[in-house]
Amino acid sequence: MREEKPISKPLRSDSDDSKDKQEETPSESFSPDDNSPYARLRETSFSVSRGLTTKDKKVDIGDFLRAKVEKKIKQEENVRKKRKLLIIGGVAFLIIVAIATVFAVLRFARRNAGFQEDSITLEVEIPSSVRVGEEITFRIIYENHEDVDLTNMELSLSSPENFVLLESDPSFSDTEKEVIALPDLKAKEKAQVRIKGQLFGHVGTERNFFASLAYIPSNFNSTFKTEKSFSVKLEPIPIKLGLEVPETIEPESNISCTIEWRNESKEDFSGLYLKVFYPSNFTFVKADRNPEGEGHDLWNIGDIPKGASGRITITGIFKGEAGDEVEFSAGLGKIFSDGNFYKEVEAKDVVKIVIQAISLTLTSNKKEEINANLGGEVNLDLSYKNKGSVGLKGVVITADLNNIPYLDLDSVKHGKGYWNDNKITWNNLSNPNLALLKPNKEGNLGFSIKLQNEISISNP
Repeated sequence: MREEKPISKPLRSDSDDSKDKQEETPSESFSPDDNSPYARLRETSFSVSRGLTTKDKKVDIGDFLRAKVEKKIKQEENVRKKRKLLIIGGVAFLIIVAIATVFAVLRFARRNAGFQEDSITLEVEIPSSVRVGEEITFRIIYENHEDVDLTNMELSLSSPENFVLLESDPSFSDTEKEVIALPDLKAKEKAQVRIKGQLFGHVGTERNFFASLAYIPSNFNSTFKTEKSFSVKLEPIPIKLGLEVPETIEPESNISCTIEWRNESKEDFSGLYLKVFYPSNFTFVKADRNPEGEGHDLWNIGDIPKGASGRITITGIFKGEAGDEVEFSAGLGKIFSDGNFYKEVEAKDVVKIVIQAISLTLTSNKKEEINANLGGEVNLDLSYKNKGSVGLKGVVITADLNNIPYLDLDSVKHGKGYWNDNKITWNNLSNPNLALLKPNKEGNLGFSIKLQNEISISNP
């Protein structure tokens, strides 16, 4: 039987144990709680280096790997820093580009925005009222509130009828179309047009003007327009004019029309005419001053100094039907270069055609012709009758003795009538029959008066 020998192990000395312990101890201490890359690297270096020897020299690849890893980490950190810088720079660049774009868009939009109604303004300086035929000057002021110039500018003026253009600055390039070509207008600047003329028409009416300004902004190819309307009222001259006709007349009866004027102002007027506008069914008979022309309706008054006055009385025959109301009117004015009459002050009155319900007849001793001697007394009888179809209440009858020559007014015997201001008045208090005058009812009123003892006649 083969005898097995025990395998003997070399004895290790204390020095060997201490050497092994030194080899097993890592070169750097670390904390087991450290989770950083350096901690993991130290663990790897420790585990790999154990037991590796080359000719009794131990190779420590942990330091090698650690150096590699640290280099890699630094490279990655540098890359991250560069990337961060690139991102920050890119964002900043984009912000700058965005701001520049916004400014560019705003600038473009401002330069190319459409014009508002108040971008280009028109203002007119003109009197609110003028007299007929008076010279008038007005200014049209146009202003550019935009940041761009205005080109191809034209001002068109639509004036009322009977406006006579005298001059303008600048001059009209087309007087028929009333167009003025204007020079270019710079941004934020203004200019004006001055126009002078005469205005005619009816007193009290307003004459309307219309101005239109056409232009092309320098950053556009389209034409824009700004428009303005304004008006002037024709005022009368300060001369008081009155016209008086009877309140009522009977059909186909004579009628008198009296026209009076007075200059109550502090200025003199010259070259005035009086023109009367008759109703269509009025026939001229006579006037106390001869008229001009075939129409018998125009008088050359001439000058009316301050404080001066005058009058004209016209007589004619009016034909019409009962119930009609017709108007008489007259005007003071001038005849201008166009040959037309333009009234500067006017007056009107209305007369009504009626059938008189009461008839009055004045007789003396039952005769319509009165015969009397100087100083003698005349007995008069005033007869009245309701010729209408309805009763009349509160009838009042008046006998006006004013402006009747040769009468001795102090000798009047007015019976039951009331005497006042050279007039005799009868009413229902003095005569109860006048309280209600029924159809076809009639009565008489009597009074007497003496003629003057002497009549003075002066030679012309």
